[in-house]
Parts: sequence; C-alpha cells; structure tokens
Amino acid sequence: MKNIFSLVILILTSFHLNGQTAGFNYIPLEFENLDPMWIHDIYDSTIIGHVIDSNPLVKFDGYSHVVRSRNTNPRLLTTDDAVYLASSFQYDNDVGGAIVEKINLMTGEIEWKTVYDLRTQDVIEYAYNIRIENDRLILYCIYQNEDNNYIATMVGNGLGYLSRKEYDLETGLLLQQTIPDTVANDMILLRSPYYDTELHLLDDTTVQSIRLGRWYESGSFLVIDTMDTDGVRLTPTYNLDHELFLDWEDAVGVRANLFEKDPYTGDIYSIDYFNPKSQGPEAKLSQLLRYGRDNIREVVPFEYDDYENLKILELRQITDTHLIMVADNEDGVSSDFLFVDKETGSVDRKIYYSRRLADGFDLFLYEGEIITMNFSKTGDYYYLNIFKSEGSEMKIIKSFRLGFPDYILRGSSLHMLENGDFIIDFQYQGFSPSGLPSGFFSGIMRVTPAQLGLTTSSSYDKEIVDAPFQIFPNPSSDVITVKSDIRMDYDIIIYDMMGRVVSTFDADAYSTDINIRALLPGQYYLQMVTEKNSYGQTIIKK
Repeated sequence: MKNIFSLVILILTSFHLNGQTAGFNYIPLEFENLDPMWIHDIYDSTIIGHVIDSNPLVKFDGYSHVVRSRNTNPRLLTTDDAVYLASSFQYDNDVGGAIVEKINLMTGEIEWKTVYDLRTQDVIEYAYNIRIENDRLILYCIYQNEDNNYIATMVGNGLGYLSRKEYDLETGLLLQQTIPDTVANDMILLRSPYYDTELHLLDDTTVQSIRLGRWYESGSFLVIDTMDTDGVRLTPTYNLDHELFLDWEDAVGVRANLFEKDPYTGDIYSIDYFNPKSQGPEAKLSQLLRYGRDNIREVVPFEYDDYENLKILELRQITDTHLIMVADNEDGVSSDFLFVDKETGSVDRKIYYSRRLADGFDLFLYEGEIITMNFSKTGDYYYLNIFKSEGSEMKIIKSFRLGFPDYILRGSSLHMLENGDFIIDFQYQGFSPSGLPSGFFSGIMRVTPAQLGLTTSSSYDKEIVDAPFQIFPNPSSDVITVKSDIRMDYDIIIYDMMGRVVSTFDADAYSTDINIRALLPGQYYLQMVTEKNSYGQTIIKK
C-alpha cells in the first residue's frame, strides 16, 4: 500500500505565475479554448529534499506533496477581495500539515502563505474547518495522537483531538493556537477527515462531530458528538443506528456519502437501505433517517425504483426542499441524480448521467439545475467537460481541451462568487511510461459563467471559437490593445458582468487601441464580432 500511495500522491512543486522550477513532469496548466482570469497552483518548494525522520529512505522528490483536501469545510473561503485556502500535505510517512494561503480574488496572486507541519511542530494536524471571525482566519484541526503510524494516517484512520489555529487576515501571522489537553476527562476522540467524518460549527462556542461507523457484518450507524471549541464533550454521544442491512464486505472500497447535514434546519439525514448486491433484488427496501428536530429520530419512507440496477446510494447535497441523491448503477459507469422531497421521501425528479460522480467530487446547483464536471480523452489529449441537467438527462455544455497531451484534468468542485463568476477547484496529473500516475497537481482558477456555457454575453447569435487575436495588457488601467494576425473588419463590444453594453468600437486594422479609462475598476467581457464568428475574452480594469 505504501508504494501505491507513493505513486499516486505526487504533487506539484511550483507555481507557473512566478516562474519557479517545478518537479520533473510539471507543466503549467493551460487550455486550447479557455482563458481563465487566473490560475493558482498550490505548491511548497521548501519540502523538496526533506527526509522523514522516522524513515530515512523516504525523501521528498520534487513534487511538493500537497493535496486539496475534499474534506475541508468549506473547501475554500471567499470575501470581496480574497480567497482563503487550507491545503493538506499527504505522503507515505507524511509531514502532517498544510499550506494556508490568501489569494487576491481579482489577480490570483498570493498575498500571503504560511506552512505548518512536522518540520515546525511535534505532531500531525489535519486541517478540517476554516472560518473567518473577528478579522482572523481560524482553522479547526485534528491534533493526532502520537501512537498513530503512517499506515493509519494514510488510510484515513488517524485519531486525535480538536485543536485550533488563528491567523491575521491581512498578514497571515499565526496569532494563537490551542493544544488539546489529551489527558483531560471527556475529551472527544476524533477520526481524520478521510474517514467519513465531518465537523460542523454550531455557533462560536459549540462544535458538532458526525462520523459514519460500520459494522462490517451487519450494517452502519452515525456517531454524533457535541463539544466546545477546546474539544471537551458537552452532551452524551448519540448513535443513530441504521435498521436495514448494508453488507460492507460486499461494498469494499466504497466510501459512500451516507449522511448530510441540512444547512437550513440543522437536521441530519442518513440513507438506510439494503445492499441488493448482497441481498438480492427481492430484498429491496430503503428509508431515510432524520435526526435533530428536538433530538427526535424520525423515519422518512423512501423507495428507489431500480434496485436491480443499483450499486450504491449516496446523499450529496440538501436544498431548502429536497435531498439531492446519487444512485450509482451496477454497470459501473453511469448514475442517476435524484431530487427527493425532504418531508415525504418521494422522488420528484430523476436525471440520467452517463458518467459517475467520483468520490470527493461535488455537484453544483445552478438555477435549479445540476452542474458537474468530468473528463474525456480523444487521441492523446484530455478534455474537461462541463455537464448541466436538462429535463431528465445531463448534457455537455462546454468542453475544454488541455494544451498538452497525456495529462488528465479533474474538476473537483465549483464555487460561485457574488458577481456570478466561478472558481474551479481542480487536480491534474501526468503519467509515467508504465501508465501509472506521475505527478499530481492541484489548484484553483477563476472563470466567467459565459466561459462555462451558463450565460450568453451578447445578443449576437454566433459561434464563439478560438480567437486569432491578442489582447494586452490585461489587467489594464487605461488602454487595452487588440492585435490581429490579419487585417479584417470587426466590431468590439465591451459588456459588464450583468451583460450590459458599456462600450462599442469599430476596427479594421491589425492593431486597435481601446481606451477604458472611463470604466469603473472591475471585470468585463470583451467581444470581437466578425462577419462569420464571435470571439470573447474577459478583461480586468484596474
């Protein structure tokens, strides 16, 4: 297992915006038909060459093993002008820490970055939750016990207690940290976030822990604990026991999303069902358990209609009226999205998806429709595909080809900003000649809704294709130059992010200067319209 993790968890060592030299096969992420506002790669070059004290044979190899943790809640924080990230280290013997960063929301540049791990402290701490409070960035972590070996850590079975780090929002200076009193009575022992565990901050002084437990021979259950911000128990442990039999021996390797906390009511929902693979379709039965309303356990009837084709059910998101569930089909390649009424358990909408929503990857709700990301390959090139639900099917609305062959890109999640733009959380990696992963790189990038195919930025009914234009400088405070390789007639239209026209220009030369001094600082969409085509690009007025 150790060798497998060595091959899979290889992470980038450089950041293409500042020109640092990266690991052996690192290539700055770029697309042939997408020009994001910015791309931020996550790296830590200081770890290159570091030797793990407990195993001198392990030496960090130049990829800076950083993983964007899917379990940090939320995955990132945004304010009006910044993005805050906490990205974990993950390696064979681990250095057990994280990179904490503040990124400029407009430019993608790093405003500050700090690192904590076993080189600067005595224990492994997993970043778990991030929040902003009183001009501080607060990280809630799991402070691991000393008796955890690296295998327990890597397979997600690390145990520890709640700890907290507080950073100055403007400088990144560590202002305060708490070290749990591990010998105190009533300290709640937590499992690492890789073990189907969530922390929820109920208020400024109270934290709730929800963990999925498994009796491999007879089913599963939820363990619900409440503690203060020092990790001291406030209420007795509550076990939400599942009544129906899910044989986890037959579902080996599946880490299902079997529970979700309702952000609207605070209720906890959990799926309880028979595994038809082990029990047979004649045993088809399922229900939803709800806990939280006056500490009462309720059963919500739920009947899935295609047990013969079902591999596993997952609960992925909760709206004000529905549970969004995923039913992975037995064929192993397709799934269905289900809109399940929270009160009655009725399936109000079913959407077929020819792909699977991979573990750790999110779906996103946009104007009542589901958006997901996936990848495909044509020849030697991989594509990032954006899917959106339409009626009873998921359809591709945009597809972006990577600018270099033999690298695979996975979009982990979408985050919508207040102005309608999106931040894409991504991972991409290369492959060795043997076909095994070699290098595993993480980052975020900012794109517009139009670039994702979610809105149209003009009334022109023309195909938007790769533009034979250069636009520079971008960002700019006064003049932007549009340069073409050939002389042609074209119109230039600038839209604000509400789709309103703010400037228009006529051009018929190789190079045209556009005065943008009168525009307010912010983001705009510049469109060039020829007789046959339309070309577009986001611009930024400083």
